[in-house]
Amino acid sequence: MKSDIKKLIFSTQKTIKDYSEGLLSYEEAKDEYENLARKYRELQKETIPEGSTGFIRGICYHHNSENFSIFSGLFALTENEFELVSYYGDDKINSKIIETLQNNQKRIPQSEFSTVLPGENSSLSQILYIYPVWRSINKAVFFIALSSSDYFSTEKFRFIGTFFGEIFKASLFNEKPMSVNYFENIKQKIVDILTETINETYSVAAHVFSLKLIDDVFIHMGILSILEISDKFVEILKKNFPESAHIFVLSLNEYLVLTPILRKSSSNPLKKRLEFTYRDISIPYEVIQLKIDSPDAVYQLIQKMCRFK
Repeated sequence: MKSDIKKLIFSTQKTIKDYSEGLLSYEEAKDEYENLARKYRELQKETIPEGSTGFIRGICYHHNSENFSIFSGLFALTENEFELVSYYGDDKINSKIIETLQNNQKRIPQSEFSTVLPGENSSLSQILYIYPVWRSINKAVFFIALSSSDYFSTEKFRFIGTFFGEIFKASLFNEKPMSVNYFENIKQKIVDILTETINETYSVAAHVFSLKLIDDVFIHMGILSILEISDKFVEILKKNFPESAHIFVLSLNEYLVLTPILRKSSSNPLKKRLEFTYRDISIPYEVIQLKIDSPDAVYQLIQKMCRFK
């Protein structure tokens, strides 16, 4: 089983490398990707533990088996209280881990890797490894592992923590308000586009799309399916808007399209309502649109984006 997983990883790396170096055409890379995706689905059925409810728990299971851990999981910190998000390990340890996190909360950095040793306000007999995965204004998420083995690799632990961080950055677990840094980056890009585009001749048409039910309907299918849905929706937006349009993925649920239009024009660059399906399932969405005649109107746009629920 381990060798099969390693072969899949090496094959994926080789495909990416060959395509980036021009050794594979687009069609060849697409065929190879579909082949790798099929192998992944077959391995996923065999490797994710029975009773697992999703991708996160499966990753925690693999971390335990590959990195000499007896417990791996995600914990959220909200209003000075830790709570368990998802994990794989002994259920009896959960309360002890939460107690240890609470006891050491003031000394746990929210931006750096850290550990809590046995006896450091801890009733655990193993080392508690802590990696900050994601944070917003009022919430933080940590990847936690428990091990007493000399063979435990902090490098592997950090890798899994970073991987979870990328998932959160992709806003699978999107919250409002958006994180401050991401919000500022998006705002600046929008301002730049509006400033470069708007003049006496041109305005900008803004469309904000929200896939309302994507988390509720597809979360059980895993992150790969949700990312695939997002990619397909972006493809549909590209096909239905002019080439001059700028598309922003605000989160896996929300998308912004900015299109230059003639200032005196009242026409809508989106000529028809989009039909969006995934695996023969119709994906409901809502859209609001706004005509922007001044770069200063970016704040009005952002306000609508934040209130669009």
